[in-house]
Amino acid sequence: MGTDKALLPFRGAPLGKHVASVVESVCGAATVVGDPARHAALGRPVIPDLHPSIGPLGGIEAALAASPTPWVLVAACDMPALTPEFLTSLIGEAAKLENLARQTGDAHPDAVLPIPPGSPANPLCALYHQRILPRIREAIASGDYKVTRALTGTKLCLIPVDDASPLRNANTPAEWQAILKELEG
Repeated sequence: MGTDKALLPFRGAPLGKHVASVVESVCGAATVVGDPARHAALGRPVIPDLHPSIGPLGGIEAALAASPTPWVLVAACDMPALTPEFLTSLIGEAAKLENLARQTGDAHPDAVLPIPPGSPANPLCALYHQRILPRIREAIASGDYKVTRALTGTKLCLIPVDDASPLRNANTPAEWQAILKELEG
């Protein structure tokens, strides 16, 4: 899009601050991955991206490596319609899957991704377990930075969701303007 989407103005504050607030309302805390000097305005702790030029996979790696908990909720900074209800539902479904695996002795999920109707699974608003970190680092070392390919060979759980709007993001200025118009109108 040619600009840092986390810093786009949205309802009187940077968009990344809004997304972090939504995450924080569900998880109790939110941490940003990126350039600490650039993203300090988001008002949350900032973890330096270990590979700033490779895109979201590097951010997921940094979040997993720095997390004090085994599960990490990842939410891209450019999802202005993301809601606490959506995240709560996703986390609840992941907890059910984790409990089921514990009860049945099945393999525990490595990642839980929402899958909206008619769309592929969304790896940029998902839950990741730290046990997936070696696979992500392997993909990065091989030069393959596509998140979905990095998840190949892992235990993925796809959660069908009825409404894709909380996952909508902006990749062009025109998409951003359309999202703003839709959310304001």
